[in-house]
Amino acid sequence: MEGGQILPGMKLLRFYPLLLTALLQVMPLARVVLTDPLPAAPGASILFKWAVGAFALMGGLHAVAGASANQNLINSPTNATGTNGVGFRYRITSVEPRTQNYNATPLPPGLFINGAAGVISNSYILGTPTNFVGTMNVTLSISYPGWPTESTNLALTIVSRPIITNQPQSRAILSGGSNTFTIGAYGSPTMIYQWYSGQSGTTNPVPNATNSTLILTNVTQSSNYFAVITNLYGRSTSSLASLTVATTPVITTPPANTTTNTGSNATFAVTATGGSLSYQWRTNGVNFLASATNATLVVSNVPSAYNGYNFDVVVTNLAGRATSSPPAVLTVLFRPVILTNPVNLIRTVGTTGTFSIAVSANPAPGYQWRKSTVALPGQTNSTLTLENIQTADGGSYDVVVTNSLGSTNSSAATLTVLIPPSITNSPASRTNLVGTTATLTVGASGFPAPSYIWRRNGTNVSNGGNISGATTATLTMTGVQLTNAASYIVIVSNSVGVATSAPPAVLTVHAAPAITVTPTNRTIIAGSNTTFTVTATGTPAPGYQWRSNGVDIVGETTSSLALTNVPAAFNGSSFVVVVTNAAGSVTSAPPAVLTVLFAPNLTAQPTNLTVNAGSPAAFAVTAEGNPAPAYQWRRDGTNLAGATGATFNLASAQATNAGSYDVVVTNSQGSVTSVVATLTVNVTIVAPGITSPPTNLTVVAGNAAAFSVTASGTPPLAYQWRKDGADLNNETNVTLVINAASTNDAGSYEVVVANSGGSVTSAPPAVLTVLVRPSITSQPLALARFVGQNATFSVDAAGSGPLHFQWRHGTPGATNNGDIAGATNTSLVLTNLTTNHAGNYRVVVTNAAGSTGSVQVTLTVAPLPLLQTLGLQGKNALMGLNVSPALPYNIEYATDATNRVWLPLTNLPVQSVATNLTFPDAITNDTRRFYRVISP
Repeated sequence: MEGGQILPGMKLLRFYPLLLTALLQVMPLARVVLTDPLPAAPGASILFKWAVGAFALMGGLHAVAGASANQNLINSPTNATGTNGVGFRYRITSVEPRTQNYNATPLPPGLFINGAAGVISNSYILGTPTNFVGTMNVTLSISYPGWPTESTNLALTIVSRPIITNQPQSRAILSGGSNTFTIGAYGSPTMIYQWYSGQSGTTNPVPNATNSTLILTNVTQSSNYFAVITNLYGRSTSSLASLTVATTPVITTPPANTTTNTGSNATFAVTATGGSLSYQWRTNGVNFLASATNATLVVSNVPSAYNGYNFDVVVTNLAGRATSSPPAVLTVLFRPVILTNPVNLIRTVGTTGTFSIAVSANPAPGYQWRKSTVALPGQTNSTLTLENIQTADGGSYDVVVTNSLGSTNSSAATLTVLIPPSITNSPASRTNLVGTTATLTVGASGFPAPSYIWRRNGTNVSNGGNISGATTATLTMTGVQLTNAASYIVIVSNSVGVATSAPPAVLTVHAAPAITVTPTNRTIIAGSNTTFTVTATGTPAPGYQWRSNGVDIVGETTSSLALTNVPAAFNGSSFVVVVTNAAGSVTSAPPAVLTVLFAPNLTAQPTNLTVNAGSPAAFAVTAEGNPAPAYQWRRDGTNLAGATGATFNLASAQATNAGSYDVVVTNSQGSVTSVVATLTVNVTIVAPGITSPPTNLTVVAGNAAAFSVTASGTPPLAYQWRKDGADLNNETNVTLVINAASTNDAGSYEVVVANSGGSVTSAPPAVLTVLVRPSITSQPLALARFVGQNATFSVDAAGSGPLHFQWRHGTPGATNNGDIAGATNTSLVLTNLTTNHAGNYRVVVTNAAGSTGSVQVTLTVAPLPLLQTLGLQGKNALMGLNVSPALPYNIEYATDATNRVWLPLTNLPVQSVATNLTFPDAITNDTRRFYRVISP
């Protein structure tokens, strides 16, 4: 605004406040940096356009009419006027086009110099003046580097319509009194006041009331007053202020008595005369509520506690006060409310008990006592008395209290009837075996539940050892011993009395027989004598019965068993004794064994044999003797080495084995020689035959492989193993073992079996398949990519086919390590990368021989690089680039907007850490430049 007018060029300057720089000092063109995103070319991450164009200050500002023509640089008007609360604009003009820095000080509140100092467009004082009226001398100054500062004065006048700062306040006075109303305001130029009476908008001016203060005397009537303030720039009207003239209060209709139900509302009202009345309701002489200050009092949701309350009201104004009399009484009707419930009673049979209740109700209530919710006839007082109480009287009692507004039930009170103890079943005598559990039980009744004390032979029993329940209805003795046998009684008691069981219960304890010394094994020579003995305990004393080999021995019923002239037939016989009494029986264990020593005796002789050559032959003998005899076979009277068993076997009898065979049987008691048996060998050669050929094998390289064959024919048989039709050196055993198979061992295997009768070759050949575990021949490589690009990991592997591939994402052993669904090829292709793809990758290669994993490689996914303009640095364009680690960057530029030919500007190597880089570009005389950042 110049002199209050908006100039046509001002709108233009709002859009270009920062486009001119110090470059105007050295060239007629200013390089203007603008950013404009273009479609991304292949390989480009972010593409920016930099425009360089000519700019000249547009003469869109009108010169100020009447500007001073002196030599001062500033030629703005030296006087300006603004209005308080209205927008203001004043242009500072200069004869020097290069002027850079403007300043204006001081300025009225709300005004400021446009923008920051130091830009040529900052040539305005702008804003809305507030809270200031009058003229302020403002110093205007301009400066340019290397030139002295030039200043001039501006007389800035701010005018204002009247503004009211303090409104007149309402008052109340006595009739004939005085009052003063005051109003506060400011404005310029001079303000004129006029006071009015009546409502706002009326035209009842108060004579001679033309000041900021209105003085009224000897006032007898109430009225409203307001003021109107005017000057050359407008007018303002104050708010209404009431002047109330008061007389002494008089109560014409006092509040009346009120009756209501509890929970309902009660209303009291008063009528009074006198001006500016205020009210305060009271109850029982005390202010009821701080808010009870109206002519009508409504008591909401009246509680029963308000029954009988007195309510009056004090009416007050400036002239005095009046109190309603007599007080109005509030009667509250309410259903019975129980103040004190009946309480539980404990009584002994035959005594008296009383229940009582305290109740509040209006009108007075009636009562009905109940037992277990059943009404008790005639029990209609506030108390219930029960005489000569019996057990049947025990139970739950309550009372129903009723008036015309409803009824209320008391809580239930319990009558507990105490009963002296009595024994209904005395403990019974019993007999127990040692080690069993004995229980003595008493049946008793009484209330409260009785306690128990067991006594043994007149002495109290205590818990401990094998005794428990000494103070319960059941006395338990576990693992009963003879010492527990005794007479027992139980004393039953409660708070009302005591009862004792009778007659005493007798516990008899029997001990089953127990063998302390068992009969032991005996060894004798046939024909001699021996004795077995046993030692046993038990109550009552036990009897005995000896048994041999499970059969009772007649007449042997003492603790000893004597045997005379024992025959050899008794060898190995077992003997036990059964010990018995009334409590049970026990059999000695383990059985005592009688060993009878005797010389060998042959029960079966060897017999003559005739076999074909190569067939097995066996001679056998059966002998008895104790100790067990030893054997020595002989041929033609000569001991055969190693032939020391009851049987002599020849696996393949030959003609040289023919002869006479016998055996000598010996033990410590003597020896005996068998009859002679003859072996005849018929010589017939049987050609070899293969009964079980070798079978195909599949093994993993490095493991052992074994082929075997089963053949028949006249011994001796010879073996020769072959691979792919060629003999294997030194492989002449019935089994061919390859300790660590390799792929060179894979092939077809057979064996030739031969004897003097001929040879045979196993068929079909057995095939050995050697599987090779997978191995990685070419590992995947770590990759770094931008968001949105693709990444491919590849692997080469060797091993027995088919090979199976599974790519994984994550760290082995970690919870985020998992198979990638569908990634089962030698290459893993990841498209349209996001930061979620970043991490560790590896592939597991598997075949029938096993699996192996590749090395773990990392995929780095970096955000797209952000190339942005930062401004000018001297004559250079300053650019900023946000880079990520592990990725190189190339910066390119082009000068043609249509057919862009991208030229290298700078190459940035791989960064060690993420960082922000800045670098300048020395722009030549190109009219426009475009930039992009790519990653190779």
